[in-house]
Amino acid sequence: MTVGLPEDGLPEAVPSFRAHFTDPIYDSEDEELAPFGSNEGWELVSSWARRPDELGPDSTIATVLDVDPGDVREIEGPMEGTDGLQTASAIRGAAFTLLRLAGHLGEEDRSLALDVIDFELATMDWLTEGERQPLLTQRADLASWADPA
Repeated sequence: MTVGLPEDGLPEAVPSFRAHFTDPIYDSEDEELAPFGSNEGWELVSSWARRPDELGPDSTIATVLDVDPGDVREIEGPMEGTDGLQTASAIRGAAFTLLRLAGHLGEEDRSLALDVIDFELATMDWLTEGERQPLLTQRADLASWADPA
């Protein structure tokens, strides 16, 4: 199924994404901790929405980020401390871009995305429980995701 970028807002999600990721956070463009609310996440989903046919069944987070698989964890710098939050946000945005537009996420990439969210939660320990909720929702939904492949 081909999806595209509407004139305004997020691109249409494939049915498998829409069926599993039902929380309003997945359509939020304003919440910084939403998959597409950060600059990194929005840029990725917007860019790939213009060329969704380039995402196939073998596409990975590295594909979405346009990096070698070994470089994913350090695309914006090492994923360490608060400086690593930008890298984490980009990886999380890439995972959800792949899910939203292609409807799949391999087990290795799902594990990476869960690790990234755990890193974000641990690093941003100053957030209140309510402020953490977008990340907690994404983590729970990713943990229960079964790739339809």
